[in-house]
Amino acid sequence: MQLLEAEPELLLADVLNIPAIKASSLLNDAQTISRIVEIALAGARELGCDARLVLIGQDGFRSLYRNIEGGFVGKTQMPPMPLTTLDSDARYTISLSDSFGMQLGYLTAFTDQLHVWEQLEVLAFQVAAAVERVQAVDAMGAAQMEADGLARTLAALQEDVDITHQISGTSTFRWNYATGKDQWSRNLFRLLGYDSETDSPDYGKFLSGAHPDDRALWLETTQAAVDPGKSFRWEGRYVRPDGSVRHFLVQARPDVDTWYHGTVLDVTELKENEESLRRLQLEVEQGSRLTAIGELAAAIAHEINQPLTSVAANASASLRWFSRDVPNLENMRTGLQAIIADSKRAGEVIRGLQSLQGARPSQHVPLDPLEMIGKVIDAMRPTASLRNIVLRSEFATASFAINCDRTQIEQLVHNLILNAFDALDPITDRQRVVSVNARPEGSVFRIAVEDNGLGIDPEAIEKVFETFYSTKETGMGMGLSICRSIVEAHGGTISVHRGHPYGSIFIADLPQASKG
Repeated sequence: MQLLEAEPELLLADVLNIPAIKASSLLNDAQTISRIVEIALAGARELGCDARLVLIGQDGFRSLYRNIEGGFVGKTQMPPMPLTTLDSDARYTISLSDSFGMQLGYLTAFTDQLHVWEQLEVLAFQVAAAVERVQAVDAMGAAQMEADGLARTLAALQEDVDITHQISGTSTFRWNYATGKDQWSRNLFRLLGYDSETDSPDYGKFLSGAHPDDRALWLETTQAAVDPGKSFRWEGRYVRPDGSVRHFLVQARPDVDTWYHGTVLDVTELKENEESLRRLQLEVEQGSRLTAIGELAAAIAHEINQPLTSVAANASASLRWFSRDVPNLENMRTGLQAIIADSKRAGEVIRGLQSLQGARPSQHVPLDPLEMIGKVIDAMRPTASLRNIVLRSEFATASFAINCDRTQIEQLVHNLILNAFDALDPITDRQRVVSVNARPEGSVFRIAVEDNGLGIDPEAIEKVFETFYSTKETGMGMGLSICRSIVEAHGGTISVHRGHPYGSIFIADLPQASKG
């Protein structure tokens, strides 16, 4: 009885000391494949077996593990091998399968003892269960990591979209015209004046916020689009809950079923800029009109003042000649004739200005330029004499005709000569000379007026023909500008060059009159 009573305790101790049973609790706690392999090979070694464990990865590659002194070594077999054993005797191989019958690997051992083999089978079953559990945990962890990564990626993308929307002033929405259900981007909440955390997207909110003067156009535009399923575009004002008014551009196209997908662009600043630009354009136009009026007035004053100045100079000279003890009647006659000529030229200037308004169109007819230039020089000789200036002229002998308006060409020559006179005012150390040369140059007729004054600074050469630009303290900057306009109106060119060794040379080239 005592032996029988002691036998159950002895049998229980034997069971608990079985390597497969001891390995079972260890395998239940194993968290890694390497720990499972270590326990499995240790259990086989305790059974006195030389064992090898092969595990098949999800990619099909095999990992071979075997006992060595003090531990185990793993080796990956490449490429995936057929499901065969590594040993010739299949009796010593136990297949490892998961709960679905998928092969996880196999355990190979060398033993002839049946009870050892039975424990190896138990050990193999427990190893398979442990491998399936660890692989499942690893897969779940990998899936969770992938899900977390995707969530972070989506959050980053959403943040990028929000930043892009804020920078561009654009938002997106989806609108179901049949149900009135809306989906808004976070930036659209901000544009419409709502909070994406506490408010919900609602088509009614947008419709009620549309400006009363623009709401009818929205309804008309959307109704005309949804019936045939077309895209639509609406531009109008929107009143936010705080009362501020924004200007939106809404564009949308049909999506699936009764949904529309679209964008909302805040164009308030653009509209404000357009309005500012329109106001600026009106101001510029008004300023341009005033400037044009000022330029016209200055031109009229300039052109009338020149002949009047000559009239005054010739009248003063004639009065002095008359006041002498013996009046110089010949010089008086010359001065009076110059006064008459200047008076007529003033009248021609007025008639020329009237022609700008269509009272009398400018007439371009073939004329001899030498005759016109000589007439102007003769009229200006008394002025040259009074200003102590030598006025010289050199004309070509060949005949030449240009299509021109007589009054304008006379104005041109008069302005160039008078400009040369003015350039000589500061000269006191040498004889003051103005030379007028007129001659054909190929297909053009060239008029060159040269003075021996101080000359023009290189920086000013490009500006002398600009309106209101003058190097003289009392100058209006109109004479040379009018010269340029006259020359260009006749299809010619005008330029200025520094003289040698002194002064400046103004050259006007006018095209020859066409023959036929």
